[in-house]
Amino acid sequence: MADSDTTAWITRTRARKDIPFHLKNIMVDMIIRNRQVLEQVLGNMELIYLREKKGRKKNG
Repeated sequence: MADSDTTAWITRTRARKDIPFHLKNIMVDMIIRNRQVLEQVLGNMELIYLREKKGRKKNG
């Protein structure tokens, strides 16, 4: 999860003065969760692609 974009979002969120502390924590949790979901989706897409590619080699 610790890529530079995610770290930058978390840093900017924590630095904001106009948001109460407890809401900042919720926002950071959401950023992390969204990143994890994105990684799962991309991983699943990669697996599907590799399976299709493997299937094409057998059939083609």
